[in-house]
Amino acid sequence: MKLSNKYFGLILLAITGLSSCDTETESINIIEPKREIDTSFLKDYKKDLSSRKVSVGAIYDWGILNQSNLIFTPDSLDIIVVKNNYFELTPHQQSDLKEVKEKKATKVLIGADFNSFVEEMKQWHDKTLEKRLAEKEKELSIANDVIDNYKREDIMNKIKSRTIEDYKTLTQNKIKSLISSNLKALGENDFDGMSIELPEIYENDFIKGLCVEAITAITAKLDQSKLLIIENPIEKMEQNTRANLLVSKKSSGSASLGFYETQAEIFAPQRYMASIDFTEDPETLGAGFNDSKIFNPSGNLSKIQDIVHWQAANNSGVMFYHIEKDYTNIKNKNAYNTLKNAINQIQKN
Repeated sequence: MKLSNKYFGLILLAITGLSSCDTETESINIIEPKREIDTSFLKDYKKDLSSRKVSVGAIYDWGILNQSNLIFTPDSLDIIVVKNNYFELTPHQQSDLKEVKEKKATKVLIGADFNSFVEEMKQWHDKTLEKRLAEKEKELSIANDVIDNYKREDIMNKIKSRTIEDYKTLTQNKIKSLISSNLKALGENDFDGMSIELPEIYENDFIKGLCVEAITAITAKLDQSKLLIIENPIEKMEQNTRANLLVSKKSSGSASLGFYETQAEIFAPQRYMASIDFTEDPETLGAGFNDSKIFNPSGNLSKIQDIVHWQAANNSGVMFYHIEKDYTNIKNKNAYNTLKNAINQIQKN
């Protein structure tokens, strides 16, 4: 009998528990805590960039499809260079620019890309010449007059000369427009300066001369309060002394630590920076530098991990290209994770 009472009691407790589950409970609104940015600390830390190594991030396609937002970059990033999409800012970009400057004290520069411009004009010349020569060949092939080889060559050479002259005129006009539009964008928006990207190599003295003229024109009109970075500076160019930072930008994957150190010595005592590109092939990026000075039992460090250890008396830090490629590398809801870790190493060195 006692056993039956025991079972009865258990059944009663179970029924009571089930009925209590049907009782409607009040929902709780969970408010996710927002991370507060220590703006005062960042302003003090970033106030003087001339006395320590700095980190610069070049960002492309700013604000497109809600990617590459400046405010999402690491707090510790000193300077952002927006490489394109900055001539006519959208309301979103204007807000983003204001927020990252006010909350993180990050300096934001526009990136005048004369390197891409030079390549664009070279392609124009090659395609135009090819088209003109083909059209003349077709014209001569259907002509009734028989033309000897010497006369044909003379005709073709004149086309080549005319194309070169057209190329020079067009290039001069377009580079003036590029200078004007960049100075206009700088003046109309609250940017902190300009980074000028020059070609890594020059095919001829004409292009090199135009680039020198462009730098001269820009530095003459650039307010002294504005920051200036020159990427791939030209040796013995007077305007280099106006630059706050000089940067060596090599084709993706083609540089070594030794190259950066040699270049820094050439441009000493100017403050000089090495660089790394997030768009480099992941295999070579992960394989590291062949001349790495860091011993790692498991193999070389990745180039992004190792670039922070380059050595030079005028070493002023590292410039990271295409940082938007690290946007989806999220840890604890923080983007730009690889970049953040690299910056931390720069600050420790």
